[in-house]
Formats: sequence, C-alpha cells, structure tokens
Amino acid sequence: PRAETLLKMKRNDAIGKPAVSLYVNAEDRGRMIAQLRTSNQLSDFEVLLHDSDQREFWASLSAITMLYEDKPAIFVTFQDMTERKRAESQAFALAVEQERVKVLSAFIQNASHEFRTPLAIIGSSMYLLTRTEDMAQRHRHIEKAEAQIKHIAHLIEILTTMTRLDSGTPLETRPLNLVELVNELVFTVRWEARHEDLTMNAEIPHVRLMIHGDAEQLQAALRRLVENAQRYTPN
Repeated sequence: PRAETLLKMKRNDAIGKPAVSLYVNAEDRGRMIAQLRTSNQLSDFEVLLHDSDQREFWASLSAITMLYEDKPAIFVTFQDMTERKRAESQAFALAVEQERVKVLSAFIQNASHEFRTPLAIIGSSMYLLTRTEDMAQRHRHIEKAEAQIKHIAHLIEILTTMTRLDSGTPLETRPLNLVELVNELVFTVRWEARHEDLTMNAEIPHVRLMIHGDAEQLQAALRRLVENAQRYTPN
C-alpha cells in the first residue's frame, strides 16, 4: 500500500511495467544493476524516482538478486527520503550562509584596519606638507599621499567586487585563454615592480589554455595574488 501511495500506481498496473520507467535518470538504473552484478546486493542506494503523475521524489533503494519461479529476479525495496533530502539541503544552505557571513565579517574588520592606515598616512603627509617650504620634501609628502589614495581606491574596488559577487549577479563568462591573461598581468606588474626595486620572474608555457570564465573577475583575482606577493616581498 505504501508503494502504491508513493508511486500513485495500483499493483496490477505496476506488474509488467519496465522498472527503468520509474527512474528520472535511466543511468541510475544501470548503475544499480552494475553494483548488483558485482555484489548481488546493495543498500542505501539514493536515486531520484517519479510517480505516475511525474512528481519527482528521492528514494533510498535496497536490492538483492534472487530466483523467482526458477528465473533470475531482483527484489527491491525503497524508502521515501524526500524530507530528509530537503532537510539536508536546508542545512547545507544554512551552513553556506553562515560561512558567507563569517567571511564577510572578517573582511569588513580587516578592511576597516586597511582604511585606517592609509588615512593616517595621508593625514600626516598633509600636515607635514604645510610645515615645510622645501620643495623636495613637499614632493615626497605628496607622493606618499597619492600612493595611499591609490591604495584606498584599490580597497573600494575590492569592496565593490565582493558586493557584486555576494549579490548573486551573474558573471559575464566567455571562452578565455588563461595564458594570455597571465601574460598581460605579468607585463603590467613587471613595469610597476621596477619602481619598487623588485624583480618579477615568470615561467609561462607557450600554449593555449582555454577556460570559460569572467575575464574581469579572473584578472582581478590574479592581480590580488600578485599584489600580495609584492606587499610581502622585501625590496
């Protein structure tokens, strides 16, 4: 009776009906048969089935090979596990959301510190700028302030990117040659590194490495990696 309720199918209607017709994905039936051929039995085989109205539901199958009227047969029992799957999905979504909030909170804390430092440097540079008439010193203070302004703009760009990714806005993906992206980045960073008394070495294969992704976001991610290396490399 329980099977009839789940499948919305009377016993007489089920007799002679191909079992594969109950599977949402016919490949699952093939995987089950393959396991039975190996061990003659299986348990807790999770699969997506559908009833006579094409309503899909998750089921946990157990099966064993046997003889029925002297003919090979498969005896199968199954249990509806739709509610368990739904609970697992909700638990996973909650865990993802909690981790997202945790990462975002940590980033905001770090960002507040990152903003505080350049603002302090800008403030001190502007103060010292007003206290000296020496053009060389004034120029150094201006350069310091400009560098920190650039750093703040960079932080704002990161915050904007995080907000965009967190909002679920679809990425603009297309086929890309990853080697070309890296080459472009290396060309730019090498020029910048010279001004910081740093040398950048890169071994890039002369091949096409095609991927599917968002060029802007990939370039930004690669740029962050290199900038971290620059920041923590002594000159």
